[in-house]
This record gives sequence, C-alpha cells and structure tokens, in this order.
Amino acid sequence: MSCYRIIPGICSCQSSGVAFADVKTAMKHNRIFGDLSEEELNWVEEKFVVSKAPKQKILLEQGQSPVRLYLLLAGQLKWVQYMADGREVVLQLMCPGSVFGISSVILDTPYQASAWTLRASHYASMSREDLLGLIEKLPVLSMRMMELMAEYNESLMQRIEYQSAHPPLHRLARFLLGQYESRKANHWKLPMPKAELAKLLGTTPETLSRCFTELNQQGAINIKGRDVHIMRLKKLPEFCQD
Repeated sequence: MSCYRIIPGICSCQSSGVAFADVKTAMKHNRIFGDLSEEELNWVEEKFVVSKAPKQKILLEQGQSPVRLYLLLAGQLKWVQYMADGREVVLQLMCPGSVFGISSVILDTPYQASAWTLRASHYASMSREDLLGLIEKLPVLSMRMMELMAEYNESLMQRIEYQSAHPPLHRLARFLLGQYESRKANHWKLPMPKAELAKLLGTTPETLSRCFTELNQQGAINIKGRDVHIMRLKKLPEFCQD
C-alpha cells in the first residue's frame, strides 16, 4: 500500500474541498446526484433548505431519530461517535460536497454518530419525507446511497485494521504525506486543532505531540502551532514503512 494514499476512511471529501456557492453545483460534484439530468437536479434542489452554522455547532446528534439528510456546501465537519466510557472517536472529516446522515434516514434508525462543525459552515438539508418521495420518483438515488453506505462501512473497517496494525508515528507520517499529495504544496496549516487530529488518528494529544517532535528532530518537517513545513519530503516515507 502506497504511503502517499490517505489513511482509509479518514475523509469523506468527494471534491477538491472547495466551497460550493449553491446546492445544484454541490450536487453535480456528488456521486449520489451527479448523474441526474438538469430537470431532475431541479426537482431535488427544491427540497433542500440552505442553512449556516458557526464553529463548534452540532448539526445532528448521535441517538436522535433521523429527520433530515445533509449536504455540506462550505466549511468542515467532524463525524463523531461517543463510546460507552465517554471517549470521543472521530470517524471522518467531512468537506464540501459530502452527504451525511444517509444510513439512518434510509433505514429509519437513530443517527449512529454526531456531526460537529470544525469551522463556520454552510449546509443544505432535506426532510426524510421529501427524500423518500424523491427516491420513489428517482430510484437511482437509492442505489447510489446504498453504494456509498457499503463503501463507508468497508473504509471504516479498513481504517480500524490500519490503526491497529501501525503505530502513531506511522499514522501521522502517512497523514502528512496524504495532505502533501492532495495539496501539492510543502507548506500548509493543519486542517484542524491538534487535539482533534489526535482523535482522528486514534491516539492521544500527548502521543501526537511526541510524534511531531520526532519528525521535527529528524528534519522531516518544521511545525509551529498548526503551520506545517515539509522540509525533507523523501524522509517522511521512512516513518511509515511496514
């Protein structure tokens, strides 16, 4: 497995992550709606209601009855599951173009996780009743949603297997390489606070800090706060060898 590939299941982005100005444009870049005709896109767009949320706002909560399907237009979310012992497990990052709440809305089961904004965000949502009506009118939507649900479950299992097989330093190095590959740049700001990144990588903030220090001391990166500079790109793969 290439070290430059993003960690399995870590991000649901289906586009470049650029914000979308309107619902129809976002739908055209989403696998569920992207193949619909202009007329069909208009039908779907009419059912969406656009809203905005500040940073650290919960949009849907684990255990709630499913009432709406969501489409992120701008900003960033984390998809979080709370364990019985109180631990918070970050399942995915969500970027513009991501649809969430699918399985619960389709199966009429409580939301399996909570969605929190990591930054100020714009999103569109549709009632469960409207979605079921559209599926009856456009059966292809159901097929696309089932495909995404299956892929999400598979990627989540791959991520669990990956994190159980590799130490935190390996995970961080691979995450940084994935960021480099997607951004095509040697300098960027971490997409989230380090405490959130630790949860995403399945480790503690203290361990993550030690990993950053190790990469810094080895000359692979230079990090100040959330600003990351890749100093020796060829050095990073050495930390994610099996």
